[in-house]
Amino acid sequence: MKIGVKKRSDQNPAQSLSHQQWIEGWKLGIGPAAHRTHLDSSYGIYLAENGLIGFGEKEKGALSLDMELNDRIVHLFDGLIIYNEKKRRRSTIELIVIEDGILYGKIINRNNPKLIPAEMVNTSHQMFQIESFDRQTVLQQRDCYFCCIHTHLDHPNLSEKFDHIFDIDFEVELENRLVSRVQQRVPASQSKDQNELHFLCIELMQGSLQPSSERIQGLWSNNRATHNEAVDVNTTLIQILAWAPSELEIAESLLTTILRLQTSSGSIPSAIDTKGLIIDLAAPKPIICMVAEEVLSKRKDPDLIATMLPKLARYLSWILSHFDPTRRGIHRWRNQSEPLEKDIYETELATADLSALLLNEIESLERIASWQQQSTSLLKQFYDDKTRIISNLENLFWNESKKDYSIAWAREKKYVLDGYGALLPMMCKSLKKGAKEVMIERLQQGELTGKTLHHTSWREIDLSNDELPILQKILFIKALAHVDPGNSIVYDYLRLSMSGFIDFYIAKQKQVNQKSITLANAAYVMLVNYQYDQHYQIANPLINSIVRSLKRAKIDRVDLSIFASVAILLIGVRTFYALQESPQPLSILQTEMHIAYNELDFLTTIETATQIMEHYPEEASRARLYQANIALQFDNPEVALQMLTPLRERFPDSPGPMLLEAISLHQLQRFEDASQCYFEFCYLFDEIFPKIVEDAKFFHFLLQEQLALPNNWRVIYGHRICHEI
Repeated sequence: MKIGVKKRSDQNPAQSLSHQQWIEGWKLGIGPAAHRTHLDSSYGIYLAENGLIGFGEKEKGALSLDMELNDRIVHLFDGLIIYNEKKRRRSTIELIVIEDGILYGKIINRNNPKLIPAEMVNTSHQMFQIESFDRQTVLQQRDCYFCCIHTHLDHPNLSEKFDHIFDIDFEVELENRLVSRVQQRVPASQSKDQNELHFLCIELMQGSLQPSSERIQGLWSNNRATHNEAVDVNTTLIQILAWAPSELEIAESLLTTILRLQTSSGSIPSAIDTKGLIIDLAAPKPIICMVAEEVLSKRKDPDLIATMLPKLARYLSWILSHFDPTRRGIHRWRNQSEPLEKDIYETELATADLSALLLNEIESLERIASWQQQSTSLLKQFYDDKTRIISNLENLFWNESKKDYSIAWAREKKYVLDGYGALLPMMCKSLKKGAKEVMIERLQQGELTGKTLHHTSWREIDLSNDELPILQKILFIKALAHVDPGNSIVYDYLRLSMSGFIDFYIAKQKQVNQKSITLANAAYVMLVNYQYDQHYQIANPLINSIVRSLKRAKIDRVDLSIFASVAILLIGVRTFYALQESPQPLSILQTEMHIAYNELDFLTTIETATQIMEHYPEEASRARLYQANIALQFDNPEVALQMLTPLRERFPDSPGPMLLEAISLHQLQRFEDASQCYFEFCYLFDEIFPKIVEDAKFFHFLLQEQLALPNNWRVIYGHRICHEI
């Protein structure tokens, strides 16, 4: 039995995590490591009304917590942290699920929790046991710790069970659960609402992980809505892509589990239950080698590659045969649930997107094999298939008149399928046809995406809808990255997705529970956040690392020492080149400008930007933009407008300079010119940057009333377009 309260090294672990209000319906479970027998999990613990925790939806009692106004709540899939700070007085309720039906918690400066019958929610009577049907809920308290057990009426040795729970070091148990959450990388470039949703999606993904069963060897994800005890391979593949950037071990474990499901023929089921029964006869989406490449490329573990490579080769041989069983040389969809675009299915239908997926699988396997220097022996069997697929794409599916891959075939009959499939082959590096400029132009005009991937489907997102084209969007981004060297269009699509996520989260009034987000959509949120954060970068990796660290952590002596080291380095380089009477290298000037700009150092930003414009005129545009931004930040619209004028002349359609010019004119009270700039920006970018346009329309409204900008107008600098041309 514990005596007193142990002191944890981190007195406020929840401050590092996103917090929400009370989310009713949020289920609490236990992680894979804590599971005794997965299928024995029968006591669902969930959040009911504010401050009430129920055990099973039909039970007659609940655990009532002492909630306070403005409590901050961190929702973990295996716990709950509630805290509040008033006048330096911190009060907390922390609880975790130890086993199925067992809550273990701790309170500081709060009233003890109470057991209350469901029909007496407002009672003040203290109860320690509630019986209903064949079960009982029992509460015990020792010092500041409490334990609540929901079990059968005839549970043997219940008192010994309580003793066992109270002997567990609560601080260690909670710390073990928090360590992975605190270290989880949260993109620094997203909003508070998006951070909250991102964290909840991580918790949903964590909660879906299950330990080995008799048939499913290894970590797996319980993610099939209609079969609670089944592995859906297609959804798991998306989850692996989402885990790979942040939790590589989980991604590797899930991928290993999928490959363990492989039969002797090389086939991998699309869905299988825990008893080994295949419940979906369709082939999984042909992206397993692509997913494996994404995972294995992170650390290129030779042992893991050596283990997976033969399995991947056997799978690839099977999937190529599955879509071409008669070996006629043309791959066709075999099942109505297999195509990416389900409404295009027709018997014996051969489309460019299927051939592109198979070619992409071969290319991915080639790259994996090259890390083991086994490309010659292992890949020889796929040489003919690769040659044939390339020939089919460039001859059978290539539409010469439209300059895309929009031709399809079904029983020797020719079709033209505009939209998504016409762009997908562009993700394959082996293809020669396809002008990138033409593709980008047609994409910008909305000709290539079709109904499934129209820009409205990226913004209007219902994360509870299990039919959203998540995989299509992931592959679309992959193909688009190959034809969009600057990634500007890719960024726009990612931004639309993020905007849709935030709109969904706010529309739900932040009451998001497990049922309102499917696991595929949770994985998509994580993946988009990571990809968006990768695009939200400057060219200098050192500065990226410093800025990201400072945004994720509190500033301490280590952070200050980093800044001091960089500053000393830059001063030394600056002095050296000053003595040589020659301009500093562009990379040094850019680094110094970026640091000064991020720290809002007005004089240094102006000085380094001026040197760049003087000695490196080809890089002058970005320097002018930084000067304009820093001038606006320090309420100097005259200087800002002076810098923006040549930018607007050279880049008339660039959204950032356009909006900044409007703001500068607004501050200078040149109302007519500013009104024209606002109108132009809102007209051109209403669908591309809806959130920014909302701010611009509000600024325009104030302008029409000849009112000044609001005090918080600088929130626009949270948008990337204000920092780029």
